[in-house]
Amino acid sequence: MGGSADLEQQLAESRARETALAEVLGLMRRAPGELSVVLDAVLDRAASLCGAERASIHVLDGDVYRTAAFWGPRNAEYERVAYETTRTPGRETLIGRTALERTVVHIPDVLADREYTARDLQVLGGYRTMLGVPLFRGETVAGVFVLTRNEVRPFADREIALVRAFADQAVVAVENARLLKGTTDALDRQTAISEVLRDMSRSVFDLERVLESVAMNAVRLCAADNGSIAQLKADGWRLVANVGDIDPDSMERNWGSRPIDADRRSLTGRVLMDRKTAAIVDARADPEYDAGAGTFNVRSIIGVPLKRENDIVGVLILRRAEPNAFTPEQISLLETFADQASIAIENVRLFNETKEALERQTATSEILRVIAASPTEVQPVLDAIAESAARVCGASDAHVYRVEGDVLRQWAHFGPIPGLNEGETLPLSRGSLIGRCILDRRAIHLRNAAELDPAEYPISVQLQRRWGYRTTLSVPLIRNGVGIGGIAIRRMEVQPFTAKEIELLETFADQAAIAIANVELFETVRRQRQELSRFLSPQVAELVTSEDGAKLLEGHRRPITVVFCDLRNFTPFAESAEPEEVLGILREYHRAMGELIVEHQGTLEHFAGDGMMVFFNDPLPVERHELQALRMTLAMRERFTEMARGWRKRGYELGFGVGIATGYATLGRIGFEGRYDYGAIGNVVILAQRLSAEAQAGQILLSQRVHVAVEPDAETTAVGELALKGFTRPVPAFAADSLKSSAPVRP
Repeated sequence: MGGSADLEQQLAESRARETALAEVLGLMRRAPGELSVVLDAVLDRAASLCGAERASIHVLDGDVYRTAAFWGPRNAEYERVAYETTRTPGRETLIGRTALERTVVHIPDVLADREYTARDLQVLGGYRTMLGVPLFRGETVAGVFVLTRNEVRPFADREIALVRAFADQAVVAVENARLLKGTTDALDRQTAISEVLRDMSRSVFDLERVLESVAMNAVRLCAADNGSIAQLKADGWRLVANVGDIDPDSMERNWGSRPIDADRRSLTGRVLMDRKTAAIVDARADPEYDAGAGTFNVRSIIGVPLKRENDIVGVLILRRAEPNAFTPEQISLLETFADQASIAIENVRLFNETKEALERQTATSEILRVIAASPTEVQPVLDAIAESAARVCGASDAHVYRVEGDVLRQWAHFGPIPGLNEGETLPLSRGSLIGRCILDRRAIHLRNAAELDPAEYPISVQLQRRWGYRTTLSVPLIRNGVGIGGIAIRRMEVQPFTAKEIELLETFADQAAIAIANVELFETVRRQRQELSRFLSPQVAELVTSEDGAKLLEGHRRPITVVFCDLRNFTPFAESAEPEEVLGILREYHRAMGELIVEHQGTLEHFAGDGMMVFFNDPLPVERHELQALRMTLAMRERFTEMARGWRKRGYELGFGVGIATGYATLGRIGFEGRYDYGAIGNVVILAQRLSAEAQAGQILLSQRVHVAVEPDAETTAVGELALKGFTRPVPAFAADSLKSSAPVRP
């Protein structure tokens, strides 16, 4: 029975792991934007299942790793130091070593590890054994999952494998939160850009109003204390827009109307000299800067050029009173605002630029709306992207392709130019523009496709001759650094796409990748539910992942029919046979019985070596559950008889006994935090088990209540009263022989 106990323990551990993973997936599905909740759940489940005192997740912030989530006993000083301490790749810390080696790092005893030098933190935490698992985003170690134990007790291989699984979930959660934040930030930026564009459309000739809108949104979104726009006029440079805590009189005295030299003495001079964005982290510490740092109480300052063709016609300036560098994202946003200001200054092109920008905003907003409305369907999003890409970019048509193994299949199409025929695919190769763009993960813009080299692009040459298009632009869809598809737009005439149209198509590609990622997340949850059903009965697997499952899991009473069955002569067989033979017989037995349990809608409570417990009428209600239980056991006995013939030829003499009882039981979650089963408790369970123990080989014993329920449909024989362990009085029992010919096949 030792092998059976081990198997039971392994199955129990497997169920616990799958339950924990499913719970985390459920949280991810219900709260995709609540990263801290998901990470806390991941840490809690991982630490509990692996017997760790503490668990934490540390994410990459620039060039250092910072603590993002922590689980374990409260220790204010330890947590303060842990959150304040940053780590870099290196061998001195577990986090640094994991980031450096890009693989799992296991330190059995930090006190015996000469390279580990984070002694202050170790003394506060008291840990001895440590485990670090890297969290990858593409090729980058974006974080580290850490478990510690306060005693020298190395983690087992199965625990490390489990932590890897939790680490994968943490990566998905962090990536989803990053994508969601990116989408939120993008919406904020788009809203601000939309406000400026709206002012531009309403104030075609009111330049001051437009520039003030640019400065106001730039100051707000980039967390600056004040900002200005300087414009080059006929008589020199002037501040034409000021936002924030600025003294207009001081500004006028220091700026006025004067020339500005292209040198490093002033911020604007640096912009003019370098012809690009210039930033000063601390004006007081910059020996070359002497233009009003004290007057304006300026520490950090940035200037972005406003350009018209090759000329600089203005500078967008933001200031901070404290030394705090502007981030790359803020610089990128400021450059976007500067571009808008340049458009506003160039009145001749103002109307057309405004109209195009509003169309782009409308298109991207529409796609975001479709994404929000179709979280589990990617096709509506791709259809909307194809239509918007063709319309907003002024293309004759648009195609969206997806990678399927080594071919490309058309995913969506919009426009009058014919697409691929139904079932037609393209090879995923560098012989086509779309294939090369996906493989190289870069946009490919071709002015005239009629001039393609047949030796370099044989597939695209054939397609161009087939459809007659001229100018074409292809951009890839990238997911986790891998090309998963692409978007191609085309024009029937030779008319190259502008830089903004190329950028817009790349934005559409990013939105498509986000939509695909969302659908993949839902598909992952669905697959995890299917995988969970391999370890639990389908009803319980469905229950623990459903919205109403929590209520049933908390506990309830219901009449059920319980079936206990096991093998006769199994113990002598297990003692004399080889372990491999025993496991082989059990696998064959469990597989056959399991199929019949599912077929008859039974709920498998557990396997226990050669025995198993099944009940009916929970969580799914079953009409005449007593008769349904009998049908299943009769089918089991028939199937067992067939298998037993084959075993007998191999020298194995095994029998099959069953006990069936019906009555009320309490059902729900049984166990403790980190290890739960869904089971039933009550006298009906004990009675079925005792009847099973009394059953002879091939015998199905029924309790009196089961017999009464099935008597109209079953042939039975009274076996008398049985003295059962745990029951003070003898219990009447009946043996089921078969179903009557008039009995219905199914309820």
